[in-house]
Parts: sequence; structure tokens; C-alpha cells
Amino acid sequence: IAIQPLEQNNKGTNSSDRQIPLPVVVANILIILPCTLINCIIVRYYWSKSNNLASILYRRNSICDLIAVLGFLMQVPVLMKVLKEELEAGMTWLPLISYWITTVSVRMSVFMNCVLGVVRCINIVSPF
Repeated sequence: IAIQPLEQNNKGTNSSDRQIPLPVVVANILIILPCTLINCIIVRYYWSKSNNLASILYRRNSICDLIAVLGFLMQVPVLMKVLKEELEAGMTWLPLISYWITTVSVRMSVFMNCVLGVVRCINIVSPF
């Protein structure tokens, strides 16, 4: 049995065959919606309580998480367009931008969580 290249084998070369499975899209949306809602509640709660460092860090952490959620939300349609090969020549930077937004905001969130942990430890050790 000879193995034919994909160009000669008519199976699997259609761009309509390459798409994100529906459960992946639904799971992504079901994760993104509650995250957005909870982070908006956290930002609103700590917006008026900006008198200490912990409140400021909680608020900034939630804002970073909101930006990460927007990056993840932007990745789904971009990935769908990449898989269907519908990206125009000038739009090839879109996957990189969505990945960059998500990566930077997640790393900033992790950094602020580390700083928040140190601040909370200092508050516990010397409360006065």
C-alpha cells in the first residue's frame, strides 16, 4: 500500500473540515462568561477601597484577568479564521497580538499575586 501525499489524497484537505469542535467553543464561552462577571464584581468592589496596597493589588489583578479573558475571547475567532484560511494578507499579525495580550496579562496577574502574597504575609507577621 503506497502512502499518497495530502495533495493527491482528497481526504482531509478541505478547509471546511478544519474547524474548532463545538464543545471547545462552548467550553471556552462557559469559562469566559463567569470569569468576566466575577472580575467585574471584584473591580467594582475594590474601586472605592483604594486606601491600602492590598486593595490596589486586588483591583489591578482583576483588571489583568479581564484583559486575559479578552485575549482568550479574541483567540477563538482568530483560530477559526486561521483554520479556515480566511485571514487576509495584512491580518496575519492577529494571532500574535491575541497571544501576546493573553501572555502578558497572565504573567502580570501571576506577578501581582506573588506581590499580594508577600504583602499579606507582612500584614500577618506584623499587624501593627
